[in-house]
Amino acid sequence: VNCYIAASTNTGQQGYSTNGDINEFVALYFPCYPDSVSDRNQASYSSQTILGRSEPFQYYTGSGPRTVDVDFTLHSDMFPNNLNYIYQLTNFVEACCYPRYGNNIAATKVIFHCAKNIHIVGIITSVSTKYSGPVLDMQPGPTGDYNGSVMREPKYAVVDLSFSVTEVTGDPPAFSNVASMFNNG
Repeated sequence: VNCYIAASTNTGQQGYSTNGDINEFVALYFPCYPDSVSDRNQASYSSQTILGRSEPFQYYTGSGPRTVDVDFTLHSDMFPNNLNYIYQLTNFVEACCYPRYGNNIAATKVIFHCAKNIHIVGIITSVSTKYSGPVLDMQPGPTGDYNGSVMREPKYAVVDLSFSVTEVTGDPPAFSNVASMFNNG
């Protein structure tokens, strides 16, 4: 599955990676594709009434930000020998929602990539996590079954993880950039 989230390890200007190179990021891979993805763009226009014109003229005033909302359902069957990975992934996404503290307070820049059509560089602006049963309290044995299992900290078997990434690139899209994708596809 080609779906991952990566967080910046380099805090350049305003805490963002200095050049956006994936080598400056720590990445965790999702074991599945999202249940749903919503990709929103917006533009703002101002109306100007012109004498003798039957409809107002629309002036472009700005656009953005682009926001991608993602919903995952992660369950223990995806990792029968390592249920902790689901919790590591969930904790990682939740941590990326908060700023880094040091000499300054800086947003944590992330890259979210899924398949070929969803790629966004930005900040996580919201995270929602829902845990549901059953609760597993046994560690599978070396063969993956529960015959030779041992007790462990109880954990929920299913985690619903939803988050939003708001684009922050310093290079906002223009029509020519977006339209060129149609010519190359």
